[in-house]
Amino acid sequence: MKLLVACFGGSDNGAYHILQKMKNYCNKLILENDKEQSCIQLKQAVDKTNYNKVVILGQKPLIKDKYCIETKGRCLDRQIKTHFKYEELVRIFEECNVCYKISDNAGTSYCNHIYYWALEQLKDKEVLFLHTPYLKNITNVENMARVIDDYVRKNYYV
Repeated sequence: MKLLVACFGGSDNGAYHILQKMKNYCNKLILENDKEQSCIQLKQAVDKTNYNKVVILGQKPLIKDKYCIETKGRCLDRQIKTHFKYEELVRIFEECNVCYKISDNAGTSYCNHIYYWALEQLKDKEVLFLHTPYLKNITNVENMARVIDDYVRKNYYV
């Protein structure tokens, strides 16, 4: 299984800092903060390496020291549910005492756009979107990164 973890760039982006703190157990991709360009980047990366699974990180306002596991991407009146099996991720969140919430609302902007696009265009891949807090709402970036590292290491690292 090949896994790609991606996030939007930006020095004030909590997701970006989490990705930077992650160890190199998987490939990482920094996406441009442009709705269309980020989709092109993701497609090129997936096509080049033939990843089986893609996890995308993005930041969400009003959450603190918590992940939101997004289950659906939406576009107008259409929605697509992920077929990514995230139960092991939930187990590791609980094991590491990291708060999380299961959500079916990936938002209305960049995060939802790329998530819906990925679910629609990468149908043969397992795609998951994880919302992170804004950087100012993360007490310990290393701990937030460690839990993703643990998941990746236990499930994909050889």
